[in-house]
Parts: sequence; C-alpha cells; structure tokens
Amino acid sequence: MRDYLETALRNLRYLREQNASSEQDLKRLVVEPVLLWIGIDVYDPAVLREEFKIPQVKALTRADYVIMKDGKPILAIEAKGTEENIEDGLKQLIDYCNYGNVRFGVITNGKDWWLVDEQWKQNPQRVFFKLSLDSERVSLLKLLSPQNFHLLEEFAQNVEKILQLDLTPTLKEKFLDTTAKEYIEKIGTKEPSPPSITEGWIDLDRLLQLMKDKNIRKFIKCPEKVMINSKAMSAESWTQVYREFVIAYAEKIKEPIKFPKAQNQPLICFDHLPSGVNPLNYSRLQVKGKTLFLLTCLATYDKLRAIKYFQQVLQLPPDSVLFPKEWFEELASSK
Repeated sequence: MRDYLETALRNLRYLREQNASSEQDLKRLVVEPVLLWIGIDVYDPAVLREEFKIPQVKALTRADYVIMKDGKPILAIEAKGTEENIEDGLKQLIDYCNYGNVRFGVITNGKDWWLVDEQWKQNPQRVFFKLSLDSERVSLLKLLSPQNFHLLEEFAQNVEKILQLDLTPTLKEKFLDTTAKEYIEKIGTKEPSPPSITEGWIDLDRLLQLMKDKNIRKFIKCPEKVMINSKAMSAESWTQVYREFVIAYAEKIKEPIKFPKAQNQPLICFDHLPSGVNPLNYSRLQVKGKTLFLLTCLATYDKLRAIKYFQQVLQLPPDSVLFPKEWFEELASSK
C-alpha cells in the first residue's frame, strides 16, 4: 500500500516540473493514488463518487469527489491544479459542504491538503488543519477513510479547541503537534488491506442473466460508470460502453469477426466494409493507426451479447468489463 503514496509523490513531482497540469491530471495521477493508499476503493461507488451532483440555489454543481458511508456523503474533495492557489477554491468547497449537507471537506493542489469543517462557523474559512503530502503528518490523511470517520470528528473537535485558545503561535503549534502525533498513533502504523479492484462490481454474465427478463430490457438505463480492462470510466450510453470495450481490446482482434446474433453480418472488420453491408449500421473507429468498422446498430441486449461474444472469441476474463453492484441491485429490485 505504501507504493500508492510513493506513486502519488512521484507523479506530483512530474506534474510540478511540467508546470502545466490540469485538475484532471491531478485527480488521476495524485488524488486517486492517495485515496487508494488510505484504504478507499476508488472503484466502489458505495465508497467514492466522482463528479457528485450538489444542487445549490442558482445552479447544479458537482464536487470532484465525495466519500460515502452508509449511503450518505460524509466528505467532499476539491482538486486544483498544482500551480493554483487552493485558498481561492475554499468558498466553492464550503458551498459544496453546506448545500450537500456534508460536514467535512478537503481541498488540495497535490502538495498541500487543507481539511475543512463546515460546522466550525467561528472560522470563515472553516480550515482546521493543513498538511503537506511529503510531511511526517501525511498519515493523518487516513482519517478521511470511512472507518476512521469517528476519529476525524474527534480530531477536528480537539484541534478547533486548541486554535481558539488565547496562546502564542509557538505554544499553539506545540499543542497541535502533540495532538497530531496522538491521532497518528490512534490510526496505527499498520497499512490497510489493499481494496479489491472488483469489490462493488458485477460481471457481464450476471447482467445478461437478469436481462433475460424482457421487462428489464425495456427500461434498462446505462449506469453512470463501468469498469473496462480494470479502469473505471464514465458512461453516457450503451453504445459508448460497447465502443470503449472494443477499443480497449482492439489489439487482440486479428481478423474480422462475425456475430451469429446479427444474421452473420460482420461484427467487426478492418479498413473497409464488405459489399452488400449497410454502412449506416457501423461505427468507424481509429485505434493506434488501424481503422475498424464496428456493428453498432444493435438493440441494447444485443450490444451486451456482442460484448460477451468478444469475451469468448478473444478469451477475455469475466472482469474485462464490470458494472456497479449498487446499480445492478437497484435494477434487480425493480423486477
């Protein structure tokens, strides 16, 4: 698990050297490895949500991430570019917490991580603790894990009491250092078990089994996320899922493939379509210099069966494509 933190630090150094990183770079290369290090399964929608919708008075906004516990958001995370002043994003984070009924928040540019308590009204900025990713206090980030949420509440309460005392800055820092060390000990030095990549997901076979029910087929909607080739990605349509799956495994496709469920039309072919085939039924894909034509004029059920057929022909494992377990269970309960 320590490897995840080392990966985050290495990626952060690279991004800072490039001097041109975006929020998306920071999220993917630094924030997510840190979340894995503290024991959060970034692929489990029951634990972590990305681009979480938060309705505000004038508009619908989205937090970069929220950490979930028992189906409710408990902590919002806002990422900024490595060269951005994170203080400029504090109001936005506080609004997320306020309107989303989320007590805690974290804002980071990768190096600096500021912890926010929305309930600490005496402090307009709500920031109760700051730490750096390369500091000795970095283990305190493990307080963000759902299983340590009770310790995060304690830590915030104790730190806020210290900050409100009428003490010299030197004495305050001494008390804060003692408190930080106390909670690092409470967290313990034992690394959390690595989260299972497939925990919280179901495979295609289970989905196809459920879709044997024709009523399910009529109203099934695409989940917001899928996992393809061990990478979680946003999904807007079943056609997109189908295309992304084929793109992910295109290198394994060495020859045209026919699909028995589509009257033996080519499921996929290279460079050009054979004569007699309606080109409107196909999508053109460019993958590493190769031109592929993929049969996409299929019903949702047949698109998923086509993915299954690819799994069989290419001898792919069941976890080559996965769907959120929570979404699947909601779908199953609607039968």
